[in-house]
Amino acid sequence: MSWRRKIDAALQPFKLTHGQFVVLACLEYLSQPTTKLTQAQVAKQAQLDVATTSQILRTLEKKKLVNRISQSSDCRIKSPTLTLLGKNILAKALPEVEKTDIQFFSPLSKNIKQLLELLRSLTIN
Repeated sequence: MSWRRKIDAALQPFKLTHGQFVVLACLEYLSQPTTKLTQAQVAKQAQLDVATTSQILRTLEKKKLVNRISQSSDCRIKSPTLTLLGKNILAKALPEVEKTDIQFFSPLSKNIKQLLELLRSLTIN
């Protein structure tokens, strides 16, 4: 919760929630000029359910950070893309989030090997 509060504070100047930031970053990561991206693909990358992703994308569209265009006869299937404003906001927010992560997790760097071993032990069980 402490990490999340720090991330939320870092995103506040950009008027983004953590979920909105994650979806914007996933959109940028998945974007290919020749491929039509689906909301389901963004949801999978963000590890969110499709309904939550759709709601976040709807909010980002209202903020003019994302466009969602129907690409088929099924109007429920939308292809989200970042707008220029969305790209600019993400380009400014990303370094702040990365800086916050580094500051928060830097005390672990001294014991990173031990931490990784402990985390691996959780995935084995």
